[in-house]
Amino acid sequence: MDATQAAAIGGYSAELGSFDRKALDGMEIGKAGAGLDSSVFPAVVPSGTKLGHTREGIPVYASLGDNQASFLGSVPDPEHTMLLNIGTGSQLSAFVPNLTQAPKGMEARPYPGGGVLMVGAALSGGKSYALLERFFQEVIEAYTGKTLDASEVYAWMERILVEAPEQEQGLTVRPWFLGTRSNPNVRGSIEHISLDNFRPASLTHAFLKGMLEELKPYAIKLQQLQAAAYDRLVGSGNALRSNPVLRAKAETIFGMPLRLSASPEEAAVGAALCAAVGSGRIENFRQAGRFVGELKAD
Repeated sequence: MDATQAAAIGGYSAELGSFDRKALDGMEIGKAGAGLDSSVFPAVVPSGTKLGHTREGIPVYASLGDNQASFLGSVPDPEHTMLLNIGTGSQLSAFVPNLTQAPKGMEARPYPGGGVLMVGAALSGGKSYALLERFFQEVIEAYTGKTLDASEVYAWMERILVEAPEQEQGLTVRPWFLGTRSNPNVRGSIEHISLDNFRPASLTHAFLKGMLEELKPYAIKLQQLQAAAYDRLVGSGNALRSNPVLRAKAETIFGMPLRLSASPEEAAVGAALCAAVGSGRIENFRQAGRFVGELKAD
């Protein structure tokens, strides 16, 4: 397997470029190891390494981690672009050419061809919007006795967002419904409720803004890592694709234009590009971005 997969298992050493077999076995003098049989851990090979063929003669290449594959399949210009993904979860990812210490609350994941992918992820993410949908669903059912399909409720929520340009009207939602990575015991809140703003549209706007603001500190940390500023935002995930109001808020909060990734199956595109590099069809992973398209946010 390659480093992007090996690092996700544990026991991988970026310094060694392989699994730390002494630490896994417990063979280092004076150090307690994990007591594992390191022989069951595979060799770590460069990303895109050809591993063999199927019976039909189709070449098989080492796979990528899903986050790295999604980034590779979404971002045309890795060194100046952040990837914002909001689906069931949410995360902000950016490529950093030189291996550095990950900022507090973020992860540094190996990137194919060298460098790292810095990742900041929220625990609730897109599930926060689903929580609000479920609340509205229960109110509707309690009043009418009818159970609506979730898609109907989401369509209604998106309509009231467009019909209420006043947005949050001062409401603040902190979507820490599953805690945070630094404090798993904290919980979400709705703040600054007044007689005028506790309305469905304002609450829906505030949920969307809160989901994005939870990721904003990661963007600030990422900008501080790079000498060259990130000035583009690529969006992926069903929540961003289906909700133009969420996309507009992302542009405002992150202060840069957002474009959707061209394919809704970003990880599959990234896996194909990885194989293309391994086969020699694409020169290297830095060049792979030339084959990735974007969609305009509108």
